[in-house]
Amino acid sequence: MQNTLQTPKNLKEPYFKLETNLDPSNLVQASELLLNCLSPKLKQSFRLVITLSEEKASFKLCLDPSLWFDVYLQTVTDFAEAVNIARQYVTTTRLNISPEEEAPFIIDYKETVKDKAFIICPYASTCRNGSNCEKDHPKIYCDGKVITRDGRTSKCNFYFTTKLVIDELSNDKYVVMLRREPFRELLLIPHPNFQAKNCGHYNNETLVQQETFWKELLNKQQTLNFHSIAINYGAWETGQSQNKYAQECHAHRLSWTKLFTTELEEKRLRSAEHQLMLKAISNITSTMNENTKALIKEMSSVKENNNENTRAIIEAM
Repeated sequence: MQNTLQTPKNLKEPYFKLETNLDPSNLVQASELLLNCLSPKLKQSFRLVITLSEEKASFKLCLDPSLWFDVYLQTVTDFAEAVNIARQYVTTTRLNISPEEEAPFIIDYKETVKDKAFIICPYASTCRNGSNCEKDHPKIYCDGKVITRDGRTSKCNFYFTTKLVIDELSNDKYVVMLRREPFRELLLIPHPNFQAKNCGHYNNETLVQQETFWKELLNKQQTLNFHSIAINYGAWETGQSQNKYAQECHAHRLSWTKLFTTELEEKRLRSAEHQLMLKAISNITSTMNENTKALIKEMSSVKENNNENTRAIIEAM
């Protein structure tokens, strides 16, 4: 069961929206439908937010507002209308969500506590210090292969920091982790499997198209009683990667959102509104010039009529 897909065109917002029931197969279909709506440009950065209730799942695919402006609003015939739509979105979003409710999207790890327990020991299993080593020796890591943005094949190398893994909620298929940052959220991450193809590596796009993922997620919801998840893609997924060439990460699920209205406003909206302002000034100037010409013409006509009347009076005398 799926409701009608709502698109950015009819919503006049950078979202695709869709609702379905909690059947895992329908959740997969909804995910596939939404992902197939995106052009390569829109896939550069986007987020999928799913709100779960007792009977249904509400999908909200959030586009990068700047890319939304480029793909959807730049094609609107009336440019002033397009700018007005973008401005209304920025204003409405800022009024509905206060800054206090926002968590930072990009974390500056230089500002976080540098605890040795979170630093991976470079010697790993060959470390001579053994249990006396203060650094972390992760037992779980992904050895799968990924393709970088410049076309090279590299290893995923996603390490599961030991102190952040919640063993009670994890199993041989999925690992539940805390975030290192002070956010009230958990990460649900596929457990690497060295016996599986490519170490069982999944990115976020492939993971939401797996029924096993949705079954696991719904089971976790019954235990943890959470109501929503958020999944980042593209540049928003790899934004914190230390590898600038990374184009995908080991799949994981997040539960927070971030406003990108400032980027839309600074990179697109201000220049567009400036263009409209210049055009309006130009139109006003043009109108004033035309009115001035018309007034001069009218005054000349009145003057000529007055001269004719004066001559007529003189002749009559």
